[in-house]
Amino acid sequence: MRGDPDIVVIGSGLNGLVAACLLARWGFRVVVLEAHPRRPGGALATEELTLPGFAHDVGPSWFPLAQGPALRALDLSASGLRWLSPPLASCHLARDGSRVALGRDVDVPSSRFDSEEDAATWRALTARLASRRRSLEELLLGPSPPLRALLRLDVRDWVHLERVSLSSASSLGRSWFVTEAARSLLPGLALHAAWHPDERRSGLLAYFLALTTAAMGAPLPVGGARSVTNALVTQLERHGGQLRLGSGVKEIVVRGGRVAAVRTEDGTELAVARGVLADVPWATLLLELVDARHWPSRALRQGRELRRGTIPEPPALVQVNWALAAPIPWACDLARRSGVVHIGELAIAQPSLFDPSRAPPGRHTASCAAPLPAGALHGTPAADLVLSRPLDDLATDLERRIEAFAPGFRAKILARRITLPGDGSGLPRGYPLPYFRYVTPIRGLYLCSGDTHPGPGIHGVCGSSAARRAARDLA
Repeated sequence: MRGDPDIVVIGSGLNGLVAACLLARWGFRVVVLEAHPRRPGGALATEELTLPGFAHDVGPSWFPLAQGPALRALDLSASGLRWLSPPLASCHLARDGSRVALGRDVDVPSSRFDSEEDAATWRALTARLASRRRSLEELLLGPSPPLRALLRLDVRDWVHLERVSLSSASSLGRSWFVTEAARSLLPGLALHAAWHPDERRSGLLAYFLALTTAAMGAPLPVGGARSVTNALVTQLERHGGQLRLGSGVKEIVVRGGRVAAVRTEDGTELAVARGVLADVPWATLLLELVDARHWPSRALRQGRELRRGTIPEPPALVQVNWALAAPIPWACDLARRSGVVHIGELAIAQPSLFDPSRAPPGRHTASCAAPLPAGALHGTPAADLVLSRPLDDLATDLERRIEAFAPGFRAKILARRITLPGDGSGLPRGYPLPYFRYVTPIRGLYLCSGDTHPGPGIHGVCGSSAARRAARDLA
């Protein structure tokens, strides 16, 4: 690349790379700066966390939204990305013996619900809105405000969706279903998208995830989450963009009310011809990367409230990764055919059942994501993740809960590794209310992280929407 870049993207998480790919495709000279010295991707990465040859996704292992509008537009299959679909996308097990499974058909047979009443409820819920799934997708994952999607819905849709949007996933589950497993369906899906199931707005997103999972399944990237990142980097470089690892940004330089440069941790100043897109938390952008004198006082107050926890956040997630001598011995046949198994608030992924590249021959990988109890992170430095007594106790409790539904599971464990928010895994700590506008009060500076509409999740919409806004402003 000759001369200064038109645009610098800070951070190579999914949203940062999606934004960079689009802008490079549209003819902008793009440089992506990533602090990690070895790999891009943030949470969208795969590493040997337990034993050699066992490939674990360091962040999410379930991708129901990964084939949404943002990644569809990039056509990553041309860059080598391949997907596979388990026979069943999601299975939900309960202590009362009930079970629910979602596959790739909208009219789910009653055999996948232990209760015919629950099956009939599900068919009724999906019958009307299944044909409007694309409108719902645009409503939730399209640009904000989603005026076109709203106009496609009729009055009855509005009434139904208004009730759903004002409800939490937990309350919808209790009001719609009878059995414990069916009632856990929506809360479990909400947690996948980093929403607390008791959060009011979680109901609509969980409902949409359920419809999407039933219609399209939840495909897995062959080779793990890193395959998505690798395909994005390949496409970025194909269009002339650059990725620079080990280039953490210390400061965004503002002159005359406009972004002028970025300064990296080693003191290098990189001039920017047009703008900067930041795939970082909103509070980080406000309080760490830009001098306070360039922000309006209201923005600074919001950043301080986020840091103090005045704006509530859902629980952070802990993830336990296992190297296994054999598959998880589920007692339920539906669980043995599912990409992810839910037990209450636990989400257990077992990708090696369907993608043998994740483990040595005859061996398997699995992971469990669960909300951390309040205060569980206190006094637990990232360096002591595996040796910390409280965390080991927590992991053992999770294993016992799984063992209740898969007798003999603990005997299959060869090794385990516990990851937490803040240890480089990219696991979410929670989120503030989305910063919808993507633009900031500083000219040429845009936010493209999961703190923008439509919020966190493996969908890339925050990056694509921010890129479109930046391209329109900076062309």
